Amino acid sequence: MGTDKFAAAIGICHGLEPLDDFAEIARSRGVEVVKGVAENLPYPAASFDLVLMVTVDCFLDDVPKAFAEAHRVLIPGGSFVVAFLDKNGSIAKKYKETGMAAYQNARFYSPDEIADAMAGFVGFRFAQTLFSSKRKEIKGVEKPAFGVGKGSFVVVAGLK
Repeated sequence: MGTDKFAAAIGICHGLEPLDDFAEIARSRGVEVVKGVAENLPYPAASFDLVLMVTVDCFLDDVPKAFAEAHRVLIPGGSFVVAFLDKNGSIAKKYKETGMAAYQNARFYSPDEIADAMAGFVGFRFAQTLFSSKRKEIKGVEKPAFGVGKGSFVVVAGLK
């Protein structure tokens, strides 16, 4: 969940956050936040039609366990969407090289590694964006492209 800079704007009204400070900021932005971690979701089975993780994977202790928990809390036919920095993309490489504070302990994954960890999901769809690591080269909103391998930011969706 983090501080919910974007969730409320796209209609996300429930979130999970382990850090009290971040949870309070998200609550102040109108999101109902529960304290917890992705590897042990505090929700009953089949509670949601969508689980969304945005730049969460790189901070998880156990990615397959967290993704299995997402599967557990989804209704049949529900969607699991993971948005992440591709470890082979220029931005993840730059963050690792420069030691950017927020990502100093992050572990980045490739699209194949994320898809492999999404055991039990089907019908994968991939999209990508952020085709340059230099802010000056990005003019306005970049149009995403289907697939992987060119953009630094990847989104993969699967169905339960």
